Amino acid sequence: FARPGTYRLWLEAAENTQSRHHAEDATLIAYANVMVTGEDVPVAALCAGEVAVSSTAEGYGGLIVQHCTFQGAPITVLYGHLSTASLPDPGTMLEQGQQFAVLAEANSADSGFNRKHLHMGVHRGEEIKFLGYVQEPEELREFIDPLKILR
Repeated sequence: FARPGTYRLWLEAAENTQSRHHAEDATLIAYANVMVTGEDVPVAALCAGEVAVSSTAEGYGGLIVQHCTFQGAPITVLYGHLSTASLPDPGTMLEQGQQFAVLAEANSADSGFNRKHLHMGVHRGEEIKFLGYVQEPEELREFIDPLKILR
């Protein structure tokens, strides 16, 4: 999750059944001109676990996929729109709440040419999925609202 500082976060609805977007997008609402000044926005691990993928992908730019456990079951967490210069190596163990990257600059290759925000998708199981959207509402059942883990 992105750590609040001199800015606050706005979370778009998870599992939006109209757009079938399965993740949380944390969008910055500038207080201290974060968007204008290019201030680094740190990203911290949702849960403890190993980095399985540290790379780039179309639509996400810089991303990592982390293997974790939630309520005794395996999950994968995808964090997208990260600065590639800040990505940890595959195999890195992250602790819950540990800062591991910073958000990419808006409209850059590292952000996948998107606004400055964190895409966080939590998927049940160990299979790595790079989906940002799904085709059928039933496919949303495979995903967990990240806010449930934070509570």
